[in-house]
Amino acid sequence: MNKLPAHLSRQNCKIASTNLSEIIPRRAAVLK
Repeated sequence: MNKLPAHLSRQNCKIASTNLSEIIPRRAAVLK
């Protein structure tokens, strides 16, 4: 497993969290 530079992994975490915050409400809306 490659270790990413800190700034890259931070950026990936931000992207992942924004993706989750966008995807989850959409899925919740679909389920309703």
